[in-house]
Amino acid sequence: MSATQAIRGIAVAAFVVLGVLAAPASATFPGSNGQITFFRFDNSDGSAEIWRADANGDNQVKLTDSGAPDHAAVESDWAPSGLRIAFDSDRNFGIDGDVQVYTMDRDGGDVQQITTGDGFHGDPAYAPTGTTLAIESDWGDYPAKEGIYLIPTTGPVTEADATKVVGIPGKGVGVSEPQFSPDGDWIAFTTFKNCDRFNEKSHHPQPTGCTTAIYRVHPDGTGLKRLTEWGENASYPDWSPDGQWIAHDSGDNGKLGQHGGIWLMKPDGSNDHEIVSGSPMTQKRVSFYNNPVFSPDGTAMIFTHFLPLTSDLVRATATGGSLDPIVVGNEDNFQNRTDWGSAPAG
Repeated sequence: MSATQAIRGIAVAAFVVLGVLAAPASATFPGSNGQITFFRFDNSDGSAEIWRADANGDNQVKLTDSGAPDHAAVESDWAPSGLRIAFDSDRNFGIDGDVQVYTMDRDGGDVQQITTGDGFHGDPAYAPTGTTLAIESDWGDYPAKEGIYLIPTTGPVTEADATKVVGIPGKGVGVSEPQFSPDGDWIAFTTFKNCDRFNEKSHHPQPTGCTTAIYRVHPDGTGLKRLTEWGENASYPDWSPDGQWIAHDSGDNGKLGQHGGIWLMKPDGSNDHEIVSGSPMTQKRVSFYNNPVFSPDGTAMIFTHFLPLTSDLVRATATGGSLDPIVVGNEDNFQNRTDWGSAPAG
């Protein structure tokens, strides 16, 4: 299986109930509400690309063209300025090629490759300064070099240019979904362990049926702390723009009986409570919520509602009320991994 298929499999697995994986997290920084980006898999042409839309779902535009069906772009993250978008893709490589981090302007132009080298480099998340990205990478040597790294936002970036923040804590098998706090003092991320299966033929082994927990750490690697219990299967952390809350999901490992929902907790892991609850998964029923992101003004959030054979993007209040589907899927496509950007100044 190619690296593209490994990444795409994360989204597909959430869909076919064979093993749902968390999606990489995306940062939300304070500001006026701008547009959103999201990942869409289109079964009609096999494409897996980054799209942009208004925050109500209107004016949907495909931003990336990676070379379907053999290549994909999956994770996107808006710069604090709202002018550029970081994303990961294997577009410039063979079917078994490496995944690299890129940036583009808000209209999909001026694409610049940031990372170089072997292995997986993905899950990009901007720092509040806009000059640094947190990424997950293994630099071609998994699991020895698997971890969260800091890199500059201009390339080419080699392993020698990257600073490792943390490896794999808690006897886990991998880390993912880094996200800076709005003040830049912390990085929240997800750790995976006890996975049922791996696709060891890909550059980045694809786990399914994992147990997950959210950690936080300072960018210099100090202060590492697990924030959620392993049994909660929490993942996909997203900081509120004021830094007072972390939204996350739970129960997204695809096992029967899990009821993926949306949660809020304080930055130290306290007051962890569910605000949107899905239905327990059965062989005949799929209806759960995952992957929340706050709006830049802090009043709303968007998350994914997984359904049989499709998924919707749902907008709600920041406390989980007034659910409103804004991007509705069908049998030919599903969408996931939203990020909500700030409106550019002026």
